[in-house]
Amino acid sequence: MSKVVQVKYGIKGVFHLKEKTAVQQDTAVMLLNMGGPEKLEDVEPFLFNLFSDRLIIRLGPAFMQKFIARFISRKRAPKSSKTYELIGGGSPLGKTTADQAAALEKLLIPKGSYKVAVAMRYWHPRVEPTLKDLQLIGINKIIALPLYPHYSIATSGSSLEDLSKANLATPSPCRITEISSWQTQPLYIEALAGGIIKSLESFGSEKVQVVYSAHSLPVKFIQEGDPYIDHLKETIAAVEKITNALPSTTRKTAPAGIFIFCSSISMLVFFVIGCIFPPPRNFRYHLVSSHLPTNHADEQQQVNLLASPLSRRN
Repeated sequence: MSKVVQVKYGIKGVFHLKEKTAVQQDTAVMLLNMGGPEKLEDVEPFLFNLFSDRLIIRLGPAFMQKFIARFISRKRAPKSSKTYELIGGGSPLGKTTADQAAALEKLLIPKGSYKVAVAMRYWHPRVEPTLKDLQLIGINKIIALPLYPHYSIATSGSSLEDLSKANLATPSPCRITEISSWQTQPLYIEALAGGIIKSLESFGSEKVQVVYSAHSLPVKFIQEGDPYIDHLKETIAAVEKITNALPSTTRKTAPAGIFIFCSSISMLVFFVIGCIFPPPRNFRYHLVSSHLPTNHADEQQQVNLLASPLSRRN
């Protein structure tokens, strides 16, 4: 028996800490992510799964959702496949998330015997078989950690609901603790600010305008109370507390170049736009991902960031 700290984030990003004593061998951490096609023939079924989710996009009346999703996925698959060909014929998200899970499980060893598993929303491994495998080895408590820092019903909300439905359908549902957002988690903010500060060096004495970009969200979702935009603003404010503290000789403000702070999909959009409409010859920009760093040098930073919402070290 050992003491751990569980973190429960509310849907509006407010969190509450609660300590409890737990037999850690019966507890697993489940990393929730979007998933992606691993090879070109996976693209169409992946798109079908994506467009079938009414929490991410509402296609007509509910009874028509899957029919319309099938039509759209068939139409878009050839074009999307060409895009995936540009990055090697498939999404690296599955392998990257699996690597993070393995590293996190290793990092948590001093805290106890935790199993760390991965469940994808729109591709394999899906939540149902992952949950079943965990229960078969005696897991009855799950800490659900979506790998989206900012909560939206279309991302973290959909993944958490998917897990909840699958869990309630089992003969012996697990106890689930949700970490629904971590938009101002200190190590996350430090990683983002550090990326911006490091990239500033490549501009030399040029002045730079920082531009923040993220996924769009239907206005209807915002009107219904989705906190995604508020979470983005909280992240930006936290990042700028660090970057604005730089000496005036280091901080860049004028639009001679642009930092584009964005998600992986936004990066791809900017890449495609840049190919169609090349920027002026003297225009330079840097892409600073909103996701975790992925090179080996930053692996410890990744797992420390993931682990920090799970437990508080004494």
